[in-house]
Amino acid sequence: MTAITTSTAKPQRDDVETEALRRCSGLICLWGLCDKRACRRARAYRGEPRDCLGRYARLVPEAVRDCAKAIVEAKWQGLSFEEFYAETDADFAAYCEWLGAMEASLGGRRGTRATQH
Repeated sequence: MTAITTSTAKPQRDDVETEALRRCSGLICLWGLCDKRACRRARAYRGEPRDCLGRYARLVPEAVRDCAKAIVEAKWQGLSFEEFYAETDADFAAYCEWLGAMEASLGGRRGTRATQH
């Protein structure tokens, strides 16, 4: 009997990339911009994160997107927040301002589920 083998390298890489994109979209609260009720209700993007980012990321300031990417990269590297903060040049002021604006636009209910995956 011949065993059927398939390469798992690409799906594993895709899974890691998808998770990173999902975390980025959660960090910048793209679910709050989404027109899908399920995403807003869950306070997390429920579909393919590439679709979400393709539609809504351009509405988020570049400095905020860059900060979210840096946070996700630091997490994958295993850095503590203190280590990351000491080493990064990410614009946390812009990121915090964005989160405040999202919270205000959502009536003070900024979700956290997307960042807890």
